[in-house]
Amino acid sequence: MDSSSSRQNDPTNTTDSTQSEQETATSSKSKVKRKPVMPSHKGDAIGRAIEICLLEWGLDKIFTITVDNASSNDIAISYLKKKLANWGVTVSNSDYLHMRCMAHIVNLVVMDGLKDVDVPTRWNSTYLMLNIAQKYERAFERYESQEPMFRLELGENGVPDFHDWSECRKMAEMLSHFYELTLRISGSRYITSNMFFGEISDLAFILNQWVDSTNVEVKNMVDRMKKKFDKYWGDIDKMNKLIYFATVLDPHDKFEYMEFQFCQMHGEEKSEQLFQKVKSSLIDLFNEYKKMYQTDCEQISDNTSSQLSSGSGSIINLKPKLYLKHHYKKQNLEKNGGLDSKTELEVYLNEAIQEDKEDFDLLKWWKINSERFPILGKMARDILAVPVSTVASENAFSTGGRVLDPFRSSLTPRIVEALICAQDWTRSSNCPINVEEDLEELEKFEEGM
Repeated sequence: MDSSSSRQNDPTNTTDSTQSEQETATSSKSKVKRKPVMPSHKGDAIGRAIEICLLEWGLDKIFTITVDNASSNDIAISYLKKKLANWGVTVSNSDYLHMRCMAHIVNLVVMDGLKDVDVPTRWNSTYLMLNIAQKYERAFERYESQEPMFRLELGENGVPDFHDWSECRKMAEMLSHFYELTLRISGSRYITSNMFFGEISDLAFILNQWVDSTNVEVKNMVDRMKKKFDKYWGDIDKMNKLIYFATVLDPHDKFEYMEFQFCQMHGEEKSEQLFQKVKSSLIDLFNEYKKMYQTDCEQISDNTSSQLSSGSGSIINLKPKLYLKHHYKKQNLEKNGGLDSKTELEVYLNEAIQEDKEDFDLLKWWKINSERFPILGKMARDILAVPVSTVASENAFSTGGRVLDPFRSSLTPRIVEALICAQDWTRSSNCPINVEEDLEELEKFEEGM
């Protein structure tokens, strides 16, 4: 299965008047030669554009689509659910198709909290400014004592006093949680899906602590933040349950802390009910994967059994202890009605959780253990691949604004996208670029052009 993410700088979002409108694809097998045009930003138009791209790329098995929280995207996802149902390739009736961008929700939470005290669209700049400024508190005091004009230059508010610096530290500490969280979950070189639930449960815990603040301004700010937080993450039925499944598929966590996290977020009375609901949904998804993939496993097992019974094939050359081991397992299966007493999921959950290590590679762990958990391994492959953010952290804080500056304001959207992509490729390169060493090759390239 494939995981698809709708990105803000999508090449389909072009308004080039020279391009003709792409006809709607009528068959999942058809090939589209021209790029789709976005006639509008309405949900159906976005959904059709994504559909055309999927057909062109040959992707018909879509597990999730990660989008931001614009209302038009909700309509686009509904449109795509119908299309996938027609293609007959949905998983759980596309219940897990819509993944809301976590970075965007965090940004909305902060913006609501700061709308009365700051320019909310640049809250990250506010945090960076305050975080640096507080280190120079003594420098401000000393400069005031040595430079008479300093106070006049700062205008009505004058030089920050002790109370101002205290408020500065509080605000910087508050915003640091959101800033660092955004950086963590916007990463593109490591798995993020298993971090989602842990991050929002920690954020809920912090907001609940701030709500009881004696500072009226902080309390009002946090009340607005919590209201926005609860809008998206306050009701488990409105959330994509993959964020819980990804936590369970991390051998560091499994179900170990989930019930406690629910208790902190929703209270003791509701936590047990929510926990059982997640557990039940996970079992249902596992059973669906079992139906999809168990046939292949059974085919391999049947071939092995037939070779053993007939005495033909390479199996006859196995050591006697391997034959006896297979015969013993076969007898046990027949005794239990041909079914395993425990499913892969139950075996996995009953094993002890892994010790936390900084260098732990989650994908490598599943690669090694997929032989023990073949069906669960396929679930992990699909769920852990889901991005929880539509953009990298640089884009979350307006990379485009730094590329498209006043001196380059005439750049087309295609060139801006190319510059940002080139920047990412350059940064991701493991080998340093040495122009002098490649000068001869560059000269040949220029002659060819």
